[in-house]
Amino acid sequence: MTNERSYGAVVYRWRENEREFLLIKHQKGGHFGFPKGHMEKDELPIETAHREIFEETGLDAYIYDDYQFNTHYKPKPNIQKEVVYFIGRPIDNQLKRQEKEIADVLWCSEKDVKDTLTHEGDKVIFDQVYERIASLESGISSELLTHIEETILPLYDQFDEGHHRDHIYEVIKASFELVEQYPAKKDIVYLIACYHDLGLRFSRDTHHITSGKLLKNDRYVINHYSAPEINIMVDAIFDHRASNTHEPRTIYGKILSEADRLLNVDKVLKRTVQYELHKHPDLDPDEQLKNAFEHIVDKYGKTGYLKRFLDYEPNRIGDEALKQLIADEDELVKVLKKTFDKYLKPNH
Repeated sequence: MTNERSYGAVVYRWRENEREFLLIKHQKGGHFGFPKGHMEKDELPIETAHREIFEETGLDAYIYDDYQFNTHYKPKPNIQKEVVYFIGRPIDNQLKRQEKEIADVLWCSEKDVKDTLTHEGDKVIFDQVYERIASLESGISSELLTHIEETILPLYDQFDEGHHRDHIYEVIKASFELVEQYPAKKDIVYLIACYHDLGLRFSRDTHHITSGKLLKNDRYVINHYSAPEINIMVDAIFDHRASNTHEPRTIYGKILSEADRLLNVDKVLKRTVQYELHKHPDLDPDEQLKNAFEHIVDKYGKTGYLKRFLDYEPNRIGDEALKQLIADEDELVKVLKKTFDKYLKPNH
């Protein structure tokens, strides 16, 4: 018996107050399913899922790596296959099918997904994923979710890569996890997570101020929230910035602050390098490396200015790992160089 494993994702978006799911129709057999494929050399599972989605559908997607759903089947009598699916969210909306293998790519209304899917195993996966998504987004109206996805999230696509839509998805996820630990309204937590960096379209130095102003002037927000609630959201966005010297004034500011920290070594390195390449594209590589090194030490080191106000286990673990890395300057330089090599434009 030969064992095989593939990785993919169930990708969804909000349109017209309902979820739509990304499906593919295979050329061979004509069956409908979710994007997936085999792992290539040196790939991580989420990298495989991300690549397969892009190759099969043309869509760039963010993958939630800690939500996994497994199914098993036998494509042939002597082959046992496992497929691991993640949850995915669109970073853009460009669909372009892989013509050799894929007959069609489509966004399917949530009410039609199970009738469209061909295999029972995929229908079971869909039920499991849908249950998880519904739980994550419970307490938030479909109107708000649609408003954010259609009008707010696309605005992040114009920012540096460290502040693209995938960053907002990560902050939303962490915020949802924190709201399970601390008393707060999930819809307000969701709103401030989605708005907190929007002011970057004007200035990084004042984005914590202008982001709040943009939220305060949002017609949906004005029509659905009271003046005191809006003020709480504006204060929370102002208070979230890592360089602030004061403690956030409300639990909402503390949740946003903690969710925005994202203290994972690989993610901190990635965002630092992406910002440096975006901010100083013409600098000598040694100068870029020096800037990134100093930023990480100044922000995340033992005497760094970043402060935390809530206990969130992923950040606690990540904080310890970062400080351990920073304590070894040679290793920090080494991993920063590798990260620059990964994200440096070919024509740089």
